[in-house]
Amino acid sequence: MNESTELNPSDRAKRKGRHAVLMRRLMGVLDKYRALERESQKRYRNRMEKHIRLVRPDATDEEVAEAATNEASRSVFAMDVMSSYRSKVAKRMLRDVENRDRDIRNIGNTIELLNRMFIDMQEAVAQQQDVLDNVEQAVDSTYEYTTGAVAEVKLATRLRIKARKVSGAMM
Repeated sequence: MNESTELNPSDRAKRKGRHAVLMRRLMGVLDKYRALERESQKRYRNRMEKHIRLVRPDATDEEVAEAATNEASRSVFAMDVMSSYRSKVAKRMLRDVENRDRDIRNIGNTIELLNRMFIDMQEAVAQQQDVLDNVEQAVDSTYEYTTGAVAEVKLATRLRIKARKVSGAMM
């Protein structure tokens, strides 16, 4: 912006302050989201370990940890459950665990999508300041040009009136 179209310091400070507040709020929401996501993943692992311990009480800690975190281990665990002597109860528990696992994965995918959307929104908010500055500069320039044009039209009108008076007096 040139000097005549530049915002006065108080307006610029207000704008920057509003922008900073919005950025802080957005960052706060993103931090809360990330903390909730970590907590959700932790609860999911704990729930999976609990279900695995219910179905296979004799499983070692390493087997439980592997089955809770690794998809391939869960399928091995599922085959082991199917051959168990408590297969009917185990099959029902496995079905429940798999359903919960699928639901939690869907929720996780949705949360990841939401996270990407928040990040995109954060970038858009940051970019909008430049766009607003450009629009404001264009409006200020247009105002200046219009003000100048009005002054020129008034001057032309006065000159025309004087020219009529002079030409009328000559006749």
